[in-house]
Amino acid sequence: MLMRYSPFKEIEMLEREINRMFNDFFRGFESGYEYPLIDIVDTKDELVIYAELPGVNKDDVKVKIHNNILTISGERKEPELPENANCLVREREFGKFMRSVRLPYPVEVSKVSAEYKDGILKITLPKKEEVKPKEIQINVE
Repeated sequence: MLMRYSPFKEIEMLEREINRMFNDFFRGFESGYEYPLIDIVDTKDELVIYAELPGVNKDDVKVKIHNNILTISGERKEPELPENANCLVREREFGKFMRSVRLPYPVEVSKVSAEYKDGILKITLPKKEEVKPKEIQINVE
């Protein structure tokens, strides 16, 4: 059987490899969402923020509040592969992250608490007294 030689086949393979390398490099810049993903729950007395941080060690997470902006930062460390092992598929992302969100109300910074369980960071932020809803009795005559 006679095979036809295509001089462009090697160039096409090189082009595909270069495109793959560029896509891998820029993947982190075009993620389309912010990380970590969060929920903000507003109750009468406090704000509660839930942040998804699967695979992140609690010692690698920092929470800061400055000028009514909450910042969650940290690092998801890449696990070491066994000796002589190659990763065939890599979909998880590793490295440093930071997410900042402006709080909708002033909070009592000295009373803020955080807990981390099963990859979920829960931050409880008590509202300052002046922003808590108040009931006023109206007497009708």
